[in-house]
Amino acid sequence: MNKMCVRDINIDRPIYLVVICMGRILPIFLAMLVVVSIGGMVVYAKPTWRGNVDTIYADGIVVQFHERTPEYRIWIPRKNDTAVYIVKFNRIIEFIDKDNDGKFDGSIDEILAHAPLTAHDIWEVTDETITLEDGTTELRVLFNGTAEVLPMSPGPRIGFAEVAFINHIYDRDTNVSGYIIEGGRELKIDIVISDWPWSSDESKLALEIVFAGMFKGKERTPHCYREREQIRYKNVKVHRIRMEGDADYYAEFRYTEQAQIRNRNRAANCCVNASDQFKQNSAITWLVYPHFNGTLVHDPSIYAGEMGGAVSILRGYLPIIVAIVIGVVVVVVVLKKIRK
Repeated sequence: MNKMCVRDINIDRPIYLVVICMGRILPIFLAMLVVVSIGGMVVYAKPTWRGNVDTIYADGIVVQFHERTPEYRIWIPRKNDTAVYIVKFNRIIEFIDKDNDGKFDGSIDEILAHAPLTAHDIWEVTDETITLEDGTTELRVLFNGTAEVLPMSPGPRIGFAEVAFINHIYDRDTNVSGYIIEGGRELKIDIVISDWPWSSDESKLALEIVFAGMFKGKERTPHCYREREQIRYKNVKVHRIRMEGDADYYAEFRYTEQAQIRNRNRAANCCVNASDQFKQNSAITWLVYPHFNGTLVHDPSIYAGEMGGAVSILRGYLPIIVAIVIGVVVVVVVLKKIRK
């Protein structure tokens, strides 16, 4: 019996040509798959703290605390000569919300007092490395300080407030209270404010955050905007303020709409509002907290991400690529059997 050849089979020529072409590009797809797989391999490098330069080093982010203050200078490893993003916790403001909108507006609201956070001599810095039950490595860098609360007009200080910035970074993705902190790339910050010497029973607090940057050696304000699509975890919205400069990577400041007020053995959630002032030469956000007694805790984060690149793009389409490769392999195998 003569062997059956492909042309004896009822297969349309265009389809046959497509199949042959797919068979020829199979090696290319396989090479792409190998590249993506290698790029997607998880290597857990432990984050480290170098106290001599006040810097946290991790796989995907470097954070330096300028002059041992809560001024966070952020970059991706080996790219600080290109760009450095800055998130500066500048001061805490006590104010009367004149229009009762839950936000801070310096042109409308009455400022009663403020506590600058930029003096390095008020901060005590410590660090510790912890191994969690699942083997995750957590690095904590703690900034504890006593901040002077000053009146807006000249006069003696009003009192003192205890303020802390507790920084957490993990070597792998970690679920923290229902929110996934990306390992080696996202720095979680617990902001703790205690014993605020209130000037009024009707006032609120606003944490003033300044965004800045250095791009190719020049100080510039990055383009800042709120991401339209916000993240939700367990019905809690996570807002993202994105910073983009003259670089192939960006930084984000993220925060939830909820903070926690702790008073003795009780804890209750409260709402966090915010207002922005993004201009060409300055970018500021104010997080607003309600009047409280005891201790307030809020946990925003800072994230660094790359714009793209071939490997990262392919990695995003990995399921599609795998499906195509499997389909091509099946078709080629079937055709080989038919030819025999």
